[in-house]
Amino acid sequence: MIAQDASQRLPILYVLVDGDDTIWPTQGPLPEGYHAGLATFSQLIKRGNEGTFPPGGLCTGRELLYIIGAMRSLTLSKYFSIIESGLFFYSLALGVRFNHPLLTGEMVMVFREIRDRLIPQIIFRFPVLRAYLNKEVHIALERTTENINPEDLVESVKEMLSEFADYVDVTSSNHAIDILVRGINKGSALEELCRWAGISPGNLLVIGDSPNDEGAIRRAGYAGCPANAHPKIKELVIERRETGWVSEYPYVQGVVDIMDHFIPPLLH
Repeated sequence: MIAQDASQRLPILYVLVDGDDTIWPTQGPLPEGYHAGLATFSQLIKRGNEGTFPPGGLCTGRELLYIIGAMRSLTLSKYFSIIESGLFFYSLALGVRFNHPLLTGEMVMVFREIRDRLIPQIIFRFPVLRAYLNKEVHIALERTTENINPEDLVESVKEMLSEFADYVDVTSSNHAIDILVRGINKGSALEELCRWAGISPGNLLVIGDSPNDEGAIRRAGYAGCPANAHPKIKELVIERRETGWVSEYPYVQGVVDIMDHFIPPLLH
């Protein structure tokens, strides 16, 4: 259920934000005011670490080494982030990691075979894609040109992976196709993190921009997206009515605007 009656709403105790194309752009010039918005966002995260604001973490498809750098620059250190679209959860300050329960040794072996045998075939068939293999298990097929929409190739990639249909899920972001362990995604990860932390999904604010954020946005008590978000995500957030907010600002400026909307007064 997306819309909530005001009497049923829970307070926001935790904020999860996507990275690529939500906090920072993955291509093109930085919009005017981007660095000021990034500084404000970092200050809000710092306040979360100090206990004067709901703490925050990332909810990203990126790999751990990439995100450690982002965490250090954004002061995202104290609380848990969702890494590799839910593959595992990590706190930089605590040095603690725990895996999604669906991540098994069998799944790791399956994805190794996919990497070695099928990814080269997919890239050969679709040269507009390139394999991003820096993740521990999950695989991203990034577009090599802005002239294609990764979402248009999802069904074709699924067909080429059909022998592993019981093991994989295939989805897309604004710039890549994601091949994920079946059942592990940002939505199921949000629920697992809440179970581990002992809070309700209704206590979470999730901010994202692309179709692979849909599961988390549907499950969270509150959700928002920046102005540059995928139309499908904007529509989903609008459907939430009072518990959703589509910002008129892009990227991190939109993130700050959403946080200001749901957790005022932030900037006063």
